Amino acid sequence: MPKEMCSYITPYRCSKCGEDVLFFVTSNNHLIDYKAMIDNRKSIYQLKEYLAEKRVKFVKCLACGQTYIIDWSHGYPVQLLDKNILKQFGV
Repeated sequence: MPKEMCSYITPYRCSKCGEDVLFFVTSNNHLIDYKAMIDNRKSIYQLKEYLAEKRVKFVKCLACGQTYIIDWSHGYPVQLLDKNILKQFGV
């Protein structure tokens, strides 16, 4: 049986509960649908530009209610889950 060499990462899927309902939270608490942005085929550069313009601060899962710091180190923004890095933020 062939071994899977790579897997498709869905950046808008919550790592905690597995639902596809991650939203960006702006500085004035507006929500921006992450999946809709990907479905509209925004490139990573357009996505980063748009999020900077909207002053996005966090990513939030509407299914489990958790709010996360954004990890930008993988290209697309994802939930920051590394406990050692979170300690640096005082979380």
